[in-house]
Amino acid sequence: MLNKRFQYIPAMLLCLVTAGVYARSAFFPFHLLDDAVYVTQNVHIMQALSLDTVKWAFTSVYQYNWIPLTWLSFALDAGFFGTYPMGYHIVNIVLHVINVWLLFYLLKSVTGAFWRSLLVAALFALHPLRVESVVWIAERKDVLSTFFWMLTLIFYCLYAKKKDVSMYILALFSFTLGLLSKQMLVTVPAVLLLMDFWPLKRLGIVTSPLATDENNIASEQTTLKKLLIEKIPFLLLSAAATAIVFYANYVSKSLKSTELIPAGERLVNALWNYIAYLYKMFVPINLAIVYPTIREPYWKAVCAAILIGLVSYAAYKMRHSAPYLASGFLFYLITLFPLIGLIQVGTVSMADRFVYVPLIGIFIIISWGAGDIVARWPSFRHSVVAVTGFALAGCVVMTWVQLSYWKDNTTLFRHAVDVTKENHVAHETLGLAYANEGKSQQALAEFNKALNIGPDCPELHVCIGNLFDKNGQLGEAARQYEIVTRLNPGRAAGHVLYGRTLQKMGKIREAISEYELAISMEPQNAQLYDSLGLAHLQQGQFDEAIRHFAMALKLDPSLRQTSSNLEFALRLKRR
Repeated sequence: MLNKRFQYIPAMLLCLVTAGVYARSAFFPFHLLDDAVYVTQNVHIMQALSLDTVKWAFTSVYQYNWIPLTWLSFALDAGFFGTYPMGYHIVNIVLHVINVWLLFYLLKSVTGAFWRSLLVAALFALHPLRVESVVWIAERKDVLSTFFWMLTLIFYCLYAKKKDVSMYILALFSFTLGLLSKQMLVTVPAVLLLMDFWPLKRLGIVTSPLATDENNIASEQTTLKKLLIEKIPFLLLSAAATAIVFYANYVSKSLKSTELIPAGERLVNALWNYIAYLYKMFVPINLAIVYPTIREPYWKAVCAAILIGLVSYAAYKMRHSAPYLASGFLFYLITLFPLIGLIQVGTVSMADRFVYVPLIGIFIIISWGAGDIVARWPSFRHSVVAVTGFALAGCVVMTWVQLSYWKDNTTLFRHAVDVTKENHVAHETLGLAYANEGKSQQALAEFNKALNIGPDCPELHVCIGNLFDKNGQLGEAARQYEIVTRLNPGRAAGHVLYGRTLQKMGKIREAISEYELAISMEPQNAQLYDSLGLAHLQQGQFDEAIRHFAMALKLDPSLRQTSSNLEFALRLKRR
């Protein structure tokens, strides 16, 4: 064991290595998926941190999420970095490095096992499945919420050791901040109970051979009751956060009904995903920013259920001799449960970022298992050290390679297309990347591939329409936007795009009809009234134009262009 004065030096070196591995990502751009809508095209974020931003962050559901603290962190970044991605990337890297340190400190302080704790932190720091959560700016919510997650566990352990109520309050406070960053922390109460079992060993299990089974059971029940009461405030916060998640997804209409994705299919995918993530952990190849939704056969679910059951049974039987096995495996199952796909949100059923926290449980099993092998069979020490070193070196190399795919949008989504099949989102976004580079033919080719896979995707037809519009092919653009209005009749955006294209084509009456339909769907949208006013102005209908410009300004007095349009319409009417 290292001298206490030097025992944190390896952990600091690990943090430096982690920062060095990820440093190159500071020079990466914003990415096409979500980064723009989360940051650069979000007017609330771009106006930096202000009272209006705080109000919006806490009162609005945006991009299917209610994550006020994450929004405020972006707004704070915007005040310093504006639209330059480097600063945002650096903040993500720093948060990841801090999380590595906190994880090591947590395990080391609770268990006293220095090298085992360091190995868990190293696997967490350097495994290629971390890349998505760290490099993707929009996934700030992962690294930020994990920061508060770690603080919650640390404060709770300090409370458990010292019975200091102030530590309990700090744990609750950190938990609240974590929920405000991302509601995945709803599983924390269960995780705290796992920690009570191991490594805190607070369940009061009587192991004396003189104790009867009845005494064992009574002791466990008494202690468990006290520990459950202790978790009530955490459970209440989790219940509130869960309700907010369902409300946010109900408002944004992102929850998929069982008619679209049957319950049986969800269960099959969920069970198989538990195994698929473990496979990706041991064989981290063909990782992609987005995976297609695949309907897995039922035999895979049966195999997954059997495997999960066997490991769970082994963990139960070894709960005394190897308690870390039960605690680590349950940690993995429980923390991944909200994201496993039983409750389908949007089209994403699997993502590398989903296991940013859950794999910690598996890393604990690996690390403590390796330590037990060395303790029981000292002759294997050199072999275990060699395998561990080889595994960590492999993680560094594969993480470095995975980072290279994120250097620009074309490379990132070209890779996703290459390593997955029937991935219409990857083809669509690769098309957008080509379009941004001015490569219209390549962009249209990717859009057509996406169409062959998912012809009923409104967003895809919007992309194709935008490409035709940019190239001056207004008739083709209008046809695509008209398809959008049929595929998504309840959304105003398609009618607005269709109306603007008709207006460019000189079909003003048809354009006015589309704008009126859009207003009937979003009557509080000031921009729609401005567009309708311009169409009436183009028709020479000054009174109608003035009325709609005035309505737009009533809804949003800050619209300077609308104010200029109103003045222009008034001058024309006077003439």
